[in-house]
Amino acid sequence: MLLDTFTIIAQLINFLILVWLLKRFLYKPLLDAIDKREQRLRDKQQEAEQREQQAQELQKQLIAQREELEQNRQQALDDIRTEAATLKQHLSEQVRRDVDNKRQVWHDQLCSEQEAESLRIHQRIENELLSSLQHMLEQLADRSLEQQSLRVFMDKLHHLDDTEKQELTTALASASKPPRLVTSAPLEDQEQQWISEQLHQALDCKNVVFETQADLLCGAELLTDGHKVSWTLASQLADLSDHLRQTHASSQPCDDNTEQDNE
Repeated sequence: MLLDTFTIIAQLINFLILVWLLKRFLYKPLLDAIDKREQRLRDKQQEAEQREQQAQELQKQLIAQREELEQNRQQALDDIRTEAATLKQHLSEQVRRDVDNKRQVWHDQLCSEQEAESLRIHQRIENELLSSLQHMLEQLADRSLEQQSLRVFMDKLHHLDDTEKQELTTALASASKPPRLVTSAPLEDQEQQWISEQLHQALDCKNVVFETQADLLCGAELLTDGHKVSWTLASQLADLSDHLRQTHASSQPCDDNTEQDNE
């Protein structure tokens, strides 16, 4: 079959028209559909990526919140442990103070009871001892013992220290009335004369009034304005009683040092 130029041109025109028609009515809608589908896929992919990013950010936030909660929990536990330790220490100290206070109260009460009982026993023994001694001295007291007591008293006057002797001499010189010399029994005239001579030698005392007081037992007391010099068995018993009382007080078993040593 012979092809002429017109036919070829007509076929080309038909082909071009066909191509245009295909592109216009077939390929273009198809390409548009493909582009739209690809766009939807890209949008979905982008949305998925955004959601994944949001999920990652949310995960990071959750992790951060969990770490913060863990830190807060640990801090709260540390605070609770610290408060518990402080409270335990405070309660331990309070209990120890209460125990110490109660022990001190008990110790004081025990010491008071011991001291009171010891004092009662000591006073009973002291009273019985002094009573027996006084009774014995009363039975032994006679004229010779009385004279010996007076000699001891006069010897004491002769051996006063300078200060005491000066004070007593001044008091005797300035007294408004004569001094009194007290004995447990009346003195004979020669004894009074001897005592007056001794007082004059020792203290420059010229006048003296003699008196008696039975509870002195033996010995004598020289009394003037605010001054007294004595040596009697009664005063010796009183000194012995004071000495026994001081010895008893210094030997009490309950004191702070004993308590500390026991602790």
